[in-house]
Parts: sequence; structure tokens; C-alpha cells
Amino acid sequence: MLKTVDLTLQVLMKFTNENNSWTGKKLASVMDQNYATIYRILKTLHKRDFLTYNSVSKEYSLGIVLWQLGQTMYESLNLEELVRPSLIQLKEETDESVFFTVRRGNKGITLMAEEPAHKVKFSAEIGSSVPLFPGASYRAILAFQSEEFIADLIEEGLPQYTPQTMTSPAALRKELEMIRKEGYARSEGEYTPDVVALAVPIRDYENKVNCSVTLSGPSYRLQKTDQSKAILLLKETALNIEKILRNTSYKIG
Repeated sequence: MLKTVDLTLQVLMKFTNENNSWTGKKLASVMDQNYATIYRILKTLHKRDFLTYNSVSKEYSLGIVLWQLGQTMYESLNLEELVRPSLIQLKEETDESVFFTVRRGNKGITLMAEEPAHKVKFSAEIGSSVPLFPGASYRAILAFQSEEFIADLIEEGLPQYTPQTMTSPAALRKELEMIRKEGYARSEGEYTPDVVALAVPIRDYENKVNCSVTLSGPSYRLQKTDQSKAILLLKETALNIEKILRNTSYKIG
């Protein structure tokens, strides 16, 4: 029974942003499992609305029940009402896109975003999950993880998302040291082409860094702005959020 439950959870975890739909045969092959077993699990999950089924492509995708559970979890946290006012203020002060990113395992998830009224802006997909290295939002968090954590992440590989992605372990370690020294991270076009990002780490009430706040926009515009001023505003925003997290004993990660 426990093995079946564990296998069912493994099946659900295979539905990611990169692979959001599967046929039964392909999923069984990737998981190196008996097709009949995977088929029964998929049919049960579909029956309970954990998955949807496309009869034309014969592919399964995540269903409404998982979205409902996610919404329930998210709303119970009340994190948005604690953090979003600070994000709105930073957006209004800079007139650029502002993001709040949290760590989940070895990945960063964009949890909240505030967008300016510019016709040209950088829009991040809420809920998108990215390894903690290609860009300022993620490195601002990675820099303050343990050496073992960083070594494991590097060991897993540093895939290249754009020609500017930092894929050298030595260069990454040097960059993380700079972030710890300066208190902020900067990137340009590493995950999304032609986008500059500035990010600052945020500590929770246990003094752990599991989230960051980011200011981002098109390269042609942010390169012309006073980035030192933007960094100061980012640091002020991070301090405001840290005070809120400390006062509410809110733990992230």
C-alpha cells in the first residue's frame, strides 16, 4: 500500500513546467515502471480530477483538484498580504517590474510580481520554477546557502538557458562571493534575453535566506538608469520585508 502511494506521488511530481503532459507509455518508460501499474495510477488520478485526459493526444495533465489544493495552501500562508505592499511601493518608486522569489529545494519559485504600466516590460510567470543559479533572483538566495548545498547544485550541472548564462562553476562561486560581500546580485540576459535584473536577499526571523526581492526590466532601459539608487531601494524593501517576517515569526523554506 505504502509503495503504491509513494509511486503515485512520484507520478504527480513528473508533471513540471518543462514536461506538463504525459502519455501513459512514455511516463512508464521514463520512470522505468510497468505500464499497467502506471496506467492504473493515471486512471485513478484522472477519476478523482487530480489529472485531466486528452483523448486525442492521449496525454494526461494536472487537474483542477491540485490547483484547488495549491490555492488553499497559498491562502493559508497569508504571505502575500504581508509582502505585496512592499513590492507595490518599490514598483511605484522605480516604475520597473518587481518580483518576490522563494526557495523550494534547489529551485527558485516566482511567488509574486508587480508590473509597471510600461508597454515594454519583463513579465515573469508566477509559479515558474528555476534552478538557483541563472540570474540575480536565484543567486541572491543561493549565495547564502551552505557550501554543501552549493556543491550539490553545481554537481547536478549548470544548464545554459541563453548565451549569457553563467555555466562555469568557478565563475559562479566567484559571483556568489561578490554577492555575499556586496549584499546584492546582478544579471543580464542569463535566463531571459535582453533583461537586466538586480536582486537582494531577504532573511526570515531565523536569519535564514530563502527568498529575494528583484527589480527587473529591459536591458536598454535599466542600463541607462542609476543602478546604485535602485540597489539602495531594493535593500530598503528587503529590510522592510525582513522586519515583517521577524515580527510575525514567519518562516520561509
